Amino acid sequence: MAQVEKIASAKCFQGYVCRYSHVSSSLGNLEAKFSVYWPPTDKVPIERQPVLYWLSGLTCTDENMMMKAGAQRICSQLGLILVCPDTSPRGAGLPGEDDAYDFGTGAGFYVNATTPGYSQYYRMFDYVTKELPQIMQSNFKVDPSKKSIFGHSMGGHGALICALKLPNEYCSVSAFAPISNPMQCDWGKKAFHGYLGEDKESWRQYDATELVQQGHKIAGKILIDQGTEDNFYKQKQLLPENFEKACQSAGQQLELRFQEGYDHSYYFIATFIEDHIRFHAQRQVFVLWLQQLLGEESVFSTTCREQVRNILETNIDSDGWKVFVCGGDGTCNLVVQVLQYFPWKVGVVLVRVSRNLRGL
Repeated sequence: MAQVEKIASAKCFQGYVCRYSHVSSSLGNLEAKFSVYWPPTDKVPIERQPVLYWLSGLTCTDENMMMKAGAQRICSQLGLILVCPDTSPRGAGLPGEDDAYDFGTGAGFYVNATTPGYSQYYRMFDYVTKELPQIMQSNFKVDPSKKSIFGHSMGGHGALICALKLPNEYCSVSAFAPISNPMQCDWGKKAFHGYLGEDKESWRQYDATELVQQGHKIAGKILIDQGTEDNFYKQKQLLPENFEKACQSAGQQLELRFQEGYDHSYYFIATFIEDHIRFHAQRQVFVLWLQQLLGEESVFSTTCREQVRNILETNIDSDGWKVFVCGGDGTCNLVVQVLQYFPWKVGVVLVRVSRNLRGL
């Protein structure tokens, strides 16, 4: 178990914002810091609270989200743990590491670097998807099966590639103004060349648009918000339309919302952060319901569970999940359509399904 030290704590909306440090094996045994918002536990214990991982953008640290987005209020209300890692290793001492804002320190781009020097330290993909969740599980007993991921700009890129490359690890993904097609923008070309070298095939493994074109998909919908007055959008650094086109071709559900007049700042994020957190909370509750419905302890028979799984794979549409519940005789005699991911609706549906199944 990694040794984790709490270095700061402040009460916030009946919960606590805490900052931690540890030695990271993924980041060349350098010290890494991450921040966590712990919601109050008077209603739901920690081990039952879902986790949201937030990935920040260029120049940020683990603290930007906590200080600027105003996410703690809604996380407190919904009982969600918010985890914010740093954006890169720090203190590696590599040549060129601190020469520019868009490469090196504060700009890890959430890849596993392969170039000399950087390959030893810049393994942010492994840190975010493996080491940090393991730390959260082993040190704080959170449930690893109930996690979602979202982010901003470079962090939006990171969230998309994490979810697309590891679709079974995350219940949901969303992004604010993500770098959606880094192989086609100056930021991405510079970072990928520095971290991954000349082999552009390796670049494709960390480009959300390319991943979708290769057949990587997630169940359910991806949510993206993009401000129309975002200078980086205007400079063709973000390219959400490329990602949208790839999703349309591949049949990946995507809700891309252009928000009139908003820029790239945390004012934009603060305006729509509640939408995103509720999106993830509702999705996580629905996934939990499906796990209860289809898991080994389900009241359904094995045959019925397999039928439900097979039907679910082909009955997800833009309006929501269509869940066909099979009866004991092997026929689908009950149909439940969840048009939106409202937890209270899911709870009612679960009760109805349970009663129907038990003949009550």
